[in-house]
Amino acid sequence: VESVCVIGIRDSKVTNLTAAVVVKKANFEGLNEHDILSTVAERLPHTKHLYGGVYFVDEMPIGINGRILRTIVQEIATDKYRHRLSL
Repeated sequence: VESVCVIGIRDSKVTNLTAAVVVKKANFEGLNEHDILSTVAERLPHTKHLYGGVYFVDEMPIGINGRILRTIVQEIATDKYRHRLSL
């Protein structure tokens, strides 16, 4: 993993579903959602599991100060979550 941002996705049934937006290292395709979900499940209590899912992006939105733009990441994850539900 090159970078990751964990955020909450607002859902109509649950206040916030924890989700992760991940940027893979270049030329590394071996990592998938199941790997991340199982690692989190093994190491963290159930309250910190990624019930909102794991979403891969090509690059993380970074501000001019070098920090991750969490509001944009939350919008990306919410869009991907809603798209997944509509399938």
